[in-house]
Amino acid sequence: MSLNFLGLLTPARSNELMDETATYFVNDLKWTEAEFYERLEQLDPTNRADYLTQLSLLVSESVMHYWQDEHRAEYRILLPWSENFILRALAYVNPKYFAMYEFQDHRKAIARGVGLCSQHSIITAGFLAEQGIPAKLIELHGHVILTAEVDEGQWWLLDPDYGLVLPFSLQEAEENASAVADYYKRAGFSDYDVDKIEDFFRTDNNILFAGGAATYQTWLYVTEKVSYFAKWTLPVALMLPLLFSQDKRLWQWAVRFWRSRNLLGQVSVKLARAKIKR
Repeated sequence: MSLNFLGLLTPARSNELMDETATYFVNDLKWTEAEFYERLEQLDPTNRADYLTQLSLLVSESVMHYWQDEHRAEYRILLPWSENFILRALAYVNPKYFAMYEFQDHRKAIARGVGLCSQHSIITAGFLAEQGIPAKLIELHGHVILTAEVDEGQWWLLDPDYGLVLPFSLQEAEENASAVADYYKRAGFSDYDVDKIEDFFRTDNNILFAGGAATYQTWLYVTEKVSYFAKWTLPVALMLPLLFSQDKRLWQWAVRFWRSRNLLGQVSVKLARAKIKR
């Protein structure tokens, strides 16, 4: 329980993130968590085309693309015990998923401010869901993006890791990968990035998930939800026997106290009566 209360006082985002230079993108982290929410409130979700564009760029500038063993503890990629002692313990049971943990909760993820393309997409899908905008995660072969409904029956591709919105459906992008890659090139990305993107979309059998994090890695999503509930209820459950034991002792002490008061009262009455008789 002490760890939990310590976690409430510990910032989710490391101050050292802003000084990190070994990132995939230059000047990758521009906004703090507070600045992210200030700019998010200024976006107009009724203009979907503009909202999708601005949100993708905002997430890109608020989450650093970084996922390395070095600094994983300092940057909270390896979750601190005070954040969630259950998920931290699972790092020793299943290090593949928990030694470097990707948040399924988009608000927790934006608070930490670090992750890969899939973390960027989970965050974006989460905030779109809050606005009632349908979105689906897409797992390409080597990259994770999402698609969102910009108008009735019309879906665009969003790549919040790169901060871009592409006016293509997934099918259109797969059929014309070179046109998609051209968007990245005009945005100023390197030929290396452009070639990678073209290969991502040219690959067959890209996987489309019907929703956000809840359908992308369902078991991990459920595990996170349960663990954040259990991290408070488990300590309470463990303390209940002690509390009941203490309550029993307090009850016994109270009975003895009132009995002693009653006994003293009886003695006082007898002394008063004896004094009156004299």
